Order: sequence, then C-alpha cells, then structure tokens
Amino acid sequence: MNSENKIDQILEHVVGLTSDVSVLKQDVSVLKKDVSGLKGYVSLLQEDVSVLKKDTSMLKQIVTRMDARAAKVDHVMAGLYQEKHWLSLEVDDIKRRLDKLEDSRHSPS
Repeated sequence: MNSENKIDQILEHVVGLTSDVSVLKQDVSVLKKDVSGLKGYVSLLQEDVSVLKKDTSMLKQIVTRMDARAAKVDHVMAGLYQEKHWLSLEVDDIKRRLDKLEDSRHSPS
C-alpha cells in the first residue's frame, strides 16, 4: 500500500509539473508577442529619431544663415549710425556757419 501511495504522489506531482510547464509555455508565448510588439515600437521610435535628427540639422543650418544675416545687418547698422553721426556733425557745422552769417548780416558794419 505504501508503494501505491508513493506512486500516486509521484503521479500527482508529475501532473502538477506538467500543468506548470503548460502555464510557462503560455507565458513564454505571451512574452514573445510582447517582445514582437515592442520591436515594432522600437522601429517606429528609431524612424522618429531619424526624422528629428534631420529636422534638427536643417534647423541648425537655418539658424546659421540667420546669424550670418543678423551679422550683416549689424554691420550695415553700425555704418548707418556712423554716417548719421558724421552727418549730424556736418549739420551742426552748417548751422553754426549760418548763424554766423546771419549775425554778420544783422550786425552793423
């Protein structure tokens, strides 16, 4: 009787292990599907990163061109301010000369 009990226990244990193996196989199948789905997401993310890299490169080029244009504008503006300064000095000189001329016309000689 004792050996029959032992055999029954072993058989129950084997049935339990078989059930565990079946559950583990199902879990592995689910995990494989999850990994496949994740690979798809990774592929999409890599495409997005590639597009972002291209966009970033293009934006850097645009910023470089804008910086160059801004530098040209700064140079032109500096020249205009200098020209304005010289013209102001010239206008002031002409005003002084006109004032002097008017003073000499109004003063008795």
